[in-house]
Amino acid sequence: MNLVALDKPESSEPTATNSDLAQTIVQILGISFQNNPDDTSETATEYDIITATTGIIIDAKERLILTDFRPVDWQNIAGERRIDTLYIVTNRDPRKPQIEYQAELIAANFERDLAILKLTKKIDGSAIESYAPFSEAKIAATVPRDSGQELRILGHTGIALEPIKFEKLQLIGLMNSSLESIKLLLEDDLGSADKFPEYLKLMSGPNLIEKGAAFTSKGTFAGFLSAMPTERDGPKVMIRSVDSITDAFASNNVVPVLNESYRREFTYRPSNQARDKDQIYVSSPHFATLALTNKFGRELAQYGDQFNNISEIFYEYLVSKTRNQIELSEIWLFDNVVIEALSQSRIYSSDGASWHGQSLRAVTANTAMGLTNDDDSNALPKGNWELQILINGTLVATSQFTVGSTVTETSQTSPPVSNRSELKLEPEITNFVWGTSSNIDGEVTGNIEAGIKKILLGFNYRHFDESMIFGWKV
Repeated sequence: MNLVALDKPESSEPTATNSDLAQTIVQILGISFQNNPDDTSETATEYDIITATTGIIIDAKERLILTDFRPVDWQNIAGERRIDTLYIVTNRDPRKPQIEYQAELIAANFERDLAILKLTKKIDGSAIESYAPFSEAKIAATVPRDSGQELRILGHTGIALEPIKFEKLQLIGLMNSSLESIKLLLEDDLGSADKFPEYLKLMSGPNLIEKGAAFTSKGTFAGFLSAMPTERDGPKVMIRSVDSITDAFASNNVVPVLNESYRREFTYRPSNQARDKDQIYVSSPHFATLALTNKFGRELAQYGDQFNNISEIFYEYLVSKTRNQIELSEIWLFDNVVIEALSQSRIYSSDGASWHGQSLRAVTANTAMGLTNDDDSNALPKGNWELQILINGTLVATSQFTVGSTVTETSQTSPPVSNRSELKLEPEITNFVWGTSSNIDGEVTGNIEAGIKKILLGFNYRHFDESMIFGWKV
């Protein structure tokens, strides 16, 4: 399915204004009707907004919209219908968005979390006029590549009919599907998949927009805001490139005509860290042997957790925005022993998600551990290394790597980091709430009364690993 057509080189295009770009953007609302689900007109019955996201018109003639899959997925995890129809909010006047159309999900690429919608009728159920005006996005012929290049992000926030939001973000560089820097790998003898620009790495995440489309300075569509693939529910600090989107719908992984159950072909891959709603998001650190740094950020390549005779390891992790000041700590352990001289803490706050990380050098590590630095074999000590990330004294993320040997079972555990931090790592289930419905944030609401057909129980859980199971009895 070649649904995304490239435009001519943007050097020949006039610069589009934000108002021009806004008219190519739509808000998509997943609707569940409270009474008669067969009557989908806006005024026919009361409805709940189950999901909300941002889409972009990619074909005005065929009335096709590109968006992310999960918010328009009409099934829940159990394979049950949760959405009756999709309402489309247009921005013909960017100051006054309005619900105008209904749409259907016609194709999806589950692996890349992308979907194509088609406008099918007006909000009142009548046919769309053949002359109805739609503005389609101009697709960038090539992805932006220059560090520091400015990208414009447009998108909707929440579920209210509010004017479209606009932010400017700067590019660090291009990354492949393994999050390795394309620039660092260009000189290596690697396959084309290693050099394919899957993502654009941003200097920081947006302040307001959580789901949006990225445009170049000329106004051509460059991709969608995306979280790290290992942190699906994490903050958006990357852009899934237009190359990735084009490839997604030209591949054999496209599932068309989604009018029957497709849950057998797709399962959610949520973040590997369960968090309370208000808990600050921190990704697990990643370790690499190559790094390239400029004033806009840092690119890494050759990730791993097993190294031999290495003199420097680069590491990086992501912290979500937090306007309140927090104490962010990095605690280093070697063979389960805290190395105080390598560990550090600092006060941190930010209006957007940001990357953190430095490097662990052999000279520094040997000095901190009281070992002799040998000029002939300047390498990190052999053994099991662990980096723990703490926020206000509580462990939130950890990763390990090994130098010169295999990881032992004892190194997989996370012992207390030091006497100065009392960690609460036991599994917890808290904040039980009974209700009758849930909102877009997953919060359970509603009063329980006699005669209702369904009761929901909401709760928070944390510090469970893959080996643990919890259940309940009714």
